[in-house]
Amino acid sequence: MRSVVLLVLATACGSDADIDAPDDCAVDEVHIVHGSADERITLTNHAFINKFGSQTVGTLDLSSPGGAANGLIHVEFNKLAADGDVVDARGRVTLPSGIDVGNCDTEGFPGKFHVVGDGVWRWELRGLHDGPTPYCGNGAVAASLSGCYRAE
Repeated sequence: MRSVVLLVLATACGSDADIDAPDDCAVDEVHIVHGSADERITLTNHAFINKFGSQTVGTLDLSSPGGAANGLIHVEFNKLAADGDVVDARGRVTLPSGIDVGNCDTEGFPGKFHVVGDGVWRWELRGLHDGPTPYCGNGAVAASLSGCYRAE
């Protein structure tokens, strides 16, 4: 009698160990760590659009009424991201505290984005430049920016 061994390999796009970002957000709260800054703000609007097919990027947008004056976070990623996946990312963050940093779109996806699941996301943005947008001609920022958000 012949034995057949079936080996199934599952590969995710990354693991939680690939990202250094807070994971302690309350509902509608963003927790941002950037250099010596450690901030928590409330952002009540969120939109998550995964990357599908020929769509260029997936996005996570976080804001509050009043726009950038009250905080704005935009994260882009270039691969379909299921719950638990960590994928390459880039983005921009503007906060009332004065943080205004982002990635130049022509420099790829140097950061990481983690779809934790159930409306929880984490990110670590690297290769940042000072604002304002489009960030391409502005000075490089030494520190990465990481954060998390939990929808209601």
